[in-house]
Amino acid sequence: MNQMMPGKAGVRTGIVAVGLAAGAVTAAWSGHSVSVSAQGTASVWDGAYLEEQATRGKDEYEYNCGNCHIHDLSGDSIKDVPPLAGSDFLAKWQGKSVKELLDYTTATMPQDSRGSLGAKTYADITAYIFKVNMFPAGKQPLEDGPRLATTMIEREKK
Repeated sequence: MNQMMPGKAGVRTGIVAVGLAAGAVTAAWSGHSVSVSAQGTASVWDGAYLEEQATRGKDEYEYNCGNCHIHDLSGDSIKDVPPLAGSDFLAKWQGKSVKELLDYTTATMPQDSRGSLGAKTYADITAYIFKVNMFPAGKQPLEDGPRLATTMIEREKK
């Protein structure tokens, strides 16, 4: 009978594990990000785009986005157009994945012709946004795929 009952240490370990899992679920459910160092997650600080993409993205941004979000990505508070650079942008996207940002942009922009730019153009514009926000270029292109879902937007390098 003793072999089937866990010892005190085993019970404590189980309680701690359940408590940590419950805390993570509660934080995620309430909309707060939980920093989890799990294998397979990355950060925009690891390089989420290619420099060439950001260069192309600048031209695409100027043509498709600059009139509303302003050419320096500062947004227009009078017209309720959010900034795409700086602390307000980073506060909104902190803890979300690159895929979430790319999907949101694709589904909602440009406002008068949503989803009309093509996957490559949206990726290039997102790369430019990351460059302006001072995230470093990497060795892989920013393109829709599984890697983007596990690459997180973070204000600061950890």
